[in-house]
Amino acid sequence: MRVVDNGVLPISKKECSFYRLLGEYNICIPAIQRDYVQGLDEVSIKYKRLRMIQDVKESLQSRKKLSLNIVYGLHEDEGDNIIFYPIDGQQRLTFLYLLHWYLALNSAEGEFAHFCDLKSFSYETRNYANEFFSFLRIKENKDMWLNMFESCGRNKLTLLEQIKLKAWFKSQWLTDTTVVSVINVFSDFIDNSETKIDILRAQEFYDQLKTGSLICFDFLSEVAKDAENTASTNYIRLNARGKQLDEFENVKAILSLLENKLREEIKENQKFVYQYDQKYIDIFYKECSEEKKLEEKTKEINDKTLKLLKNTYILLRSIRGEAQDEYITFDAYYSIIYSESQKDDISEFWREYFEFLNILLTTIKGDELIQKRITLFWEYIYEPKTNDSDNLVSNLRYIYYYYKSQQEYVNINALEQLDYVLLNLNYGEWKQSGFQTIELLTEYSALYPNIFEFFAQETLDKLIVRLNIHKDNREISDVVDIKVRFKEQCIKASIIRRLNEDYRLFASLEVQSGKRQIQYLLSISDMWANEITKEKIDVLLKYMEVAERFFCSKIDPAKQLLWKKLFAVASYWDINNNYILTSNMINQQISDKKETGKRNVHYWKDDYYFIYDDIEHKDMNGYQLRKEKYKIIKIAYDHWIAYDLSDELQRKVWLKNQFSDSAYEACWLKYAIDRDMEELFDNTVSYDEAKETVHIDIKHIYNRRFHNGAWVSWKCNYFATVYLLDQINNGSFNENNVYDSYVWDYYGKSLYQRSNIVDGVIFDSYPKIINQFGLRLLWEGREEKYLSYEQGGSIWNLRSFFGYMYYISFPYDSNSTISVADGKVVITEFLRGNSYKQYEYDLNTSAEKQTIKQKEFDFNRKVKDYKNIEDIRQDHWYKRSYSYNSEDIYKYWYKDKASFQIEKEDFVSLDVLQAMECIHLLK
Repeated sequence: MRVVDNGVLPISKKECSFYRLLGEYNICIPAIQRDYVQGLDEVSIKYKRLRMIQDVKESLQSRKKLSLNIVYGLHEDEGDNIIFYPIDGQQRLTFLYLLHWYLALNSAEGEFAHFCDLKSFSYETRNYANEFFSFLRIKENKDMWLNMFESCGRNKLTLLEQIKLKAWFKSQWLTDTTVVSVINVFSDFIDNSETKIDILRAQEFYDQLKTGSLICFDFLSEVAKDAENTASTNYIRLNARGKQLDEFENVKAILSLLENKLREEIKENQKFVYQYDQKYIDIFYKECSEEKKLEEKTKEINDKTLKLLKNTYILLRSIRGEAQDEYITFDAYYSIIYSESQKDDISEFWREYFEFLNILLTTIKGDELIQKRITLFWEYIYEPKTNDSDNLVSNLRYIYYYYKSQQEYVNINALEQLDYVLLNLNYGEWKQSGFQTIELLTEYSALYPNIFEFFAQETLDKLIVRLNIHKDNREISDVVDIKVRFKEQCIKASIIRRLNEDYRLFASLEVQSGKRQIQYLLSISDMWANEITKEKIDVLLKYMEVAERFFCSKIDPAKQLLWKKLFAVASYWDINNNYILTSNMINQQISDKKETGKRNVHYWKDDYYFIYDDIEHKDMNGYQLRKEKYKIIKIAYDHWIAYDLSDELQRKVWLKNQFSDSAYEACWLKYAIDRDMEELFDNTVSYDEAKETVHIDIKHIYNRRFHNGAWVSWKCNYFATVYLLDQINNGSFNENNVYDSYVWDYYGKSLYQRSNIVDGVIFDSYPKIINQFGLRLLWEGREEKYLSYEQGGSIWNLRSFFGYMYYISFPYDSNSTISVADGKVVITEFLRGNSYKQYEYDLNTSAEKQTIKQKEFDFNRKVKDYKNIEDIRQDHWYKRSYSYNSEDIYKYWYKDKASFQIEKEDFVSLDVLQAMECIHLLK
């Protein structure tokens, strides 16, 4: 045998029986090794134990030699006290000790005592196991054991249940896996029909074990100083690098049997099990933390390997559409492979299973970067999911198919390109009912050196057929732009191939888009529907520089607003004469409804950058709209490039020149370009030919009680809106769209609750407001008093509330704004274009306000004078009452109303005709 330990160390070996070994060596199981687990009841362990006992029985009964492989370890030669520390073979040695003990117990007088006098068998530093093994070696307990074993056949108690009732049995022993396993093995010897040992032949069997080598093993032991610690170190090396523990050893044996039954001839050194022992185990060994204990490292390696084997089975079954369960236990997996190994005809599934494992692990062993991205496949139990969000399945299948097609192992760069493309194809949203689409994609793309070559050389129509890309494919039916994405990938891959550029040529823009798409750039470069040429690619590269600044620039409001301005200018550009349309044409065209995309043609939102499968193939209006928007984008990009608009000063001069003619004073677009107000581009603009005025839809919440609290759009004079926004932005007014003030609720059952049950503004609460929807000023008040009331000879105090409300309303005109500041109400009326005239109403000196102030005085005086309920009856009040927290509440509302309507004729004209000017960009 050869032991791997930083080199190859030859060791001589000799055939040995356990009886002979125990006669020469004290056997001590190192602390680093795990418990004796052969007696546990897990399916795979129990199956192996029963097979072991049956093999031993058959050997003893037929006198057929049974070899138990190799037992290897180290020993310290200290005269008569030679201690052997097993490195490999602990489970077998423990079983053989129990077998010899049981046979000696049931043999002739003196045999048991002689066996107990042999060398010791112990577990280092494991107190409970050592105590139990020491108890087994007490000669005087022979009859007690025999009586207890015999009684197992007479009553219904199991051996374990009987032992627990004995006074000598320590309850702590039940916490030790080794002790429980030993008891279960004894139970199999006495109470299992398949493994029961005939005690009438015990002496015969024991003599065979004592005198011969019927049941034996190859014994290898070296003399070593500090053998105990050296054995612990070598144990982990053997178990982590070259030889797995018994559980996995059994799995390997079954897998080896499966592999040998495959029809094709496979060289021994190419088989999975052989390669696992020779090289694959190093993959998992290197992943172990140096800080972990040796035993922990071994367990980690075993767990990961078994997860890999199970996960591979689950994945391949899922791809084949044969998966029954989303999760299988180790016992279920063990039963499956064992059942398969017993068949004469092995399905082709197992050929792919072993082939997949060999290709995967060989690829990983040669590239640590690939290993890092695949570790999830053995870190967790794999469960088929509705998507492959971590790209694990796609990577695994690409690794497999790449080697199958190229006869060389994939490199990390090819996998990174695969991930890159899948990101562009919105792969994370594919619903994977069986991974059929990604299976086809990885299989066909692996025929090429990399996935970009695949897309560069395949046509879209061919791809759609090959990969089953259609609406009935449930795996991709929720990706509404899947065909568009495939088409875009084909075009981009072809461009990259022509330029011999890095595959990430478009990466920054793909990320910037938020959707991994730049289809609009390919369209405005005339490569979406037509052939790719060098000249078009040159144009595309220039457009990409512009796109880096403006494409999906919501995160930068300044860039987004600048883009809307440039887009709006391009929307009203005369491409035949290469200058902006006239003022009248710009105003008139905003209401054009004849063609899709012509109404408010300047309107922009980032959704226009993208198209979906239905838009390109079915939705003619949607396609036509995108087509119109792309034409404008192209004009805007051409402006940017031709006039060097990246220079801020150059851009300002160029924009100013477009509107330099005095005729543009009445053009709405001029003032939208001048101001930094995004709402001037986002809200719908319209033109009234009869009145020759431009309107803009403004949303507000006026009369929201009658519109279910929703925003309501009003058509307002465009220039009046610009004026209003100017006034707010420069600080002249600080409130806009204020309509619902919170007033005392006469109708509600709350005592003090204020509610927005009226439409209006409390005058004293908002001293400076401006809007375009009229004005209603409120004066309101509330008082609380306790009034006396006599009834049945008793006097009661009634809790009472008194309230009033007065109004002054001002007119609404869609061409005007109305404002109030310092007690003066001003109407600013726009005539044609940017010209306006103002009218003023002095509220401070008005009779209406004086009347309201007098009524407020009268209200306060009246309420102050009230003492009892009789005082109220002489005045005019609306009354309601209700119970609140077991108290009667009375509310009174003053009937003496004061509501005034001020008309425009009541205002004083300021007699000065003014004009709104450019104040910012075009100043």
